[in-house]
Amino acid sequence: MARSKRTTLTVLLFGMLAWGAHAHAGLIGYYPLDGNFADASGNGNNGVPGSSPPTFGPGESGTAQDQGAVFTGTSVNQLLTLPININTYDQVTFGAWVRPTSANPILGILGNDAGGFGREIAIDNRSGTQGYSAYDGAGVLGAGPISPAGFDFVAVVYNHAAGTDTLYVNGQKFTTTGTPPSGNAFLTVGNDANAGTPFGGTIDDIFVYDTALSDSEIASIRQNGVSATSLVPLPAALPMAAIVLGCFGVYKMTENACRSRARLRQDRL
Repeated sequence: MARSKRTTLTVLLFGMLAWGAHAHAGLIGYYPLDGNFADASGNGNNGVPGSSPPTFGPGESGTAQDQGAVFTGTSVNQLLTLPININTYDQVTFGAWVRPTSANPILGILGNDAGGFGREIAIDNRSGTQGYSAYDGAGVLGAGPISPAGFDFVAVVYNHAAGTDTLYVNGQKFTTTGTPPSGNAFLTVGNDANAGTPFGGTIDDIFVYDTALSDSEIASIRQNGVSATSLVPLPAALPMAAIVLGCFGVYKMTENACRSRARLRQDRL
């Protein structure tokens, strides 16, 4: 009976640990940029401005309260760094709403590229057409068209386990295969830290997930915005309470079975 209890308690523990591992699979950085560089995800990954900080201007929603970070496109020191090391994740999703004003052919938006076409979102012309692009370890993926007015939704999903890289630009999707190399241990906003290509325009509502979001999850963010409490659902959509109750039920069934066997042995004696 003691051995069965230990086994069941082990099952319970592993169930809780499995849920705990999942609880960290979600939003790890969210930056509304409403007059500050704070991380609204609750993870404390607050942005750090460069020596020439971006200013703030109207954000993507168009409301009076909504702001975004404004970059002139003329200074490599006008940037924002996010203390998130995406090198530690085999899967990662990041993006933002972007309104460029600069006409330079290559503009760094968001990523950790340190050479070798690392994980990065940029405006680039090296795929043959200038537009929103992502780097895939071998070259440039894209390019999605830039709207003549207003903000564009741009996101990228890097899935090292599957060896796929997927760029989303508004309602369009671009996919390739490749494994970008490790880059900087932080994300740079408003510049490509490797190439030194400053972005000109406004960047708003930056988000970073430590998993590969699906097409439907990307579409939900584009249409509904980012929730600071959002987590990627479990495959079976089981909350913590269901796991704990299920494991506890197994434990009680095992305990009752052990007691029944013990009574049978006593009766035979």
